[in-house]
Amino acid sequence: MFDSFIERLKYQLSKELPGESAHKIMSPSFRFNNYSSKSPVKSSVLILLYPYNNDIYTVLIKRAEYDGFHSAQISFPGGKYESSDNVLSQTALRETYEEIGIEPELIKIIGPISSIYIPISNYTAQPFIGYVNKKPDFKIDTFEVSNVINVKISELLDNVNKKNGLFKVGNKKIQAPYYNANGNKIWGATAMVLCEFIKIVKQADLLNS
Repeated sequence: MFDSFIERLKYQLSKELPGESAHKIMSPSFRFNNYSSKSPVKSSVLILLYPYNNDIYTVLIKRAEYDGFHSAQISFPGGKYESSDNVLSQTALRETYEEIGIEPELIKIIGPISSIYIPISNYTAQPFIGYVNKKPDFKIDTFEVSNVINVKISELLDNVNKKNGLFKVGNKKIQAPYYNANGNKIWGATAMVLCEFIKIVKQADLLNS
């Protein structure tokens, strides 16, 4: 099942991507995407897939608490592009290794999906999809990550796990859509990226391959 899923996913990524139409589904109402004059910081994230007990999973992390925009938030592994990175996919692999300890040579990159602008931190994030052939042995950097969240793709496809709720942004509370993943609320840019991935999987009925 997993090998077939990966091959069909590769094919889907060669076609036109849902992009902004998917991002809008999970976008908080306050977001804006005009960053042409803001010189955003380049970054990338990894949607890592793996098979386990006849299901397909992806990996999210809960960031450690710190004095910053993304304290304690749930996201994909990833981070800021560094000059030592030849390409943005290398950024995603390096950050994944630093944050959750998966060796870059174990991960096969399938390809990118649509990039997204993150206004609160003025970053652009380029998501890449990659996979490993078995459940990873996670080694968490506790300075950056408080927890690893393993999520079944099938659960993310279930509309019962798509909800709306209140979230704190600065000193305000805003209403935003989110995915429920094992009791964790995935919202904002991470939910928008995840929505595009889910839409790709649903459109091609990839889990029934």
